[in-house]
Amino acid sequence: MSFRSPDEGLAGLRVLVTGGSRGLGAATVRRFAAAGATVLTASRSAPPDDLPATFFPADLSSEAGAADLGRRITESVGGVDVLVNTQEQRPARHRHWSGQTRPGSPIWR
Repeated sequence: MSFRSPDEGLAGLRVLVTGGSRGLGAATVRRFAAAGATVLTASRSAPPDDLPATFFPADLSSEAGAADLGRRITESVGGVDVLVNTQEQRPARHRHWSGQTRPGSPIWR
């Protein structure tokens, strides 16, 4: 019986890692690059110079920002094969934490 390495088949794939400029995102970029993928990353802040990815500055907090990133990536490399979202997720701007934790009480308002 043979087992397939999880790294097989990544060479040549275009992988977009959002939030890839530091922390978990940067570690994800490095892992995919080590596995042979062509890695792209998008975030508001520039990554370190040694990060093995093509950087696309982007603010993905709006639909327009995401659409703009998609257009630029499509023009640059023709699209992506794998999308990994590591950027911080926040609740919608109009919601706030109610502070209530009783069973049945609303958490978000």
